[in-house]
Amino acid sequence: MPVTIPVRDLKDTTRVCGLCRETDGPVIVTRNGYQELVLITPERYDEMARALEKQRIYDALAMAEDELAEGRFVDAQSALGEIWAKHGL
Repeated sequence: MPVTIPVRDLKDTTRVCGLCRETDGPVIVTRNGYQELVLITPERYDEMARALEKQRIYDALAMAEDELAEGRFVDAQSALGEIWAKHGL
């Protein structure tokens, strides 16, 4: 569950860093009652980045499978032949 702190609490960096480490979720920093920043640990950021990249790969694979099922593909040898012919290789 995220923890919310006001922006003025950022003055105590040791406490904020400790809060980020102790909290399982993000630390949300607010200004005038509105969300201003979200703080997470480097480890949590890396986990999120890996999960996002994995999802992109899964999405690309799903798209490729759909194209294959619909017959919208060209074999590699034909594609390379077209490229070589286009560029006079």
